[in-house]
Amino acid sequence: MRSRRIFAVVAGAAMTVTAAVAFVPSSMAAGPSANAVPLVVCAAPTWTEGPTYQAGAQVTYSGRLYQALVTHTAHPGAGWNPASTPSLWRDLGACSGTTPPPTTPPPTTPPPTT
Repeated sequence: MRSRRIFAVVAGAAMTVTAAVAFVPSSMAAGPSANAVPLVVCAAPTWTEGPTYQAGAQVTYSGRLYQALVTHTAHPGAGWNPASTPSLWRDLGACSGTTPPPTTPPPTTPPPTT
């Protein structure tokens, strides 16, 4: 009889915790920085209407860096800009305002002569 009471208390506590977690808003559940996106260096071209963007392509739009999730064409007038279509674009973060250092090719050395 005692083990049944202990089981009932433990089961009741587990249900209470589960119910409490189920009703916590997602913005509070992960902490205050859950939706924070880090600053990123934006060296990608600016998004424009008209071109076809390949999956994985990166563009800048409204001071943010986005990555295409699927290959698609940004038809003029369709309104498929990165900020308004999360099914097409992943927000990678706000641009830091700095540009990456230029990459220089390694110096070419002539082959040794014998």
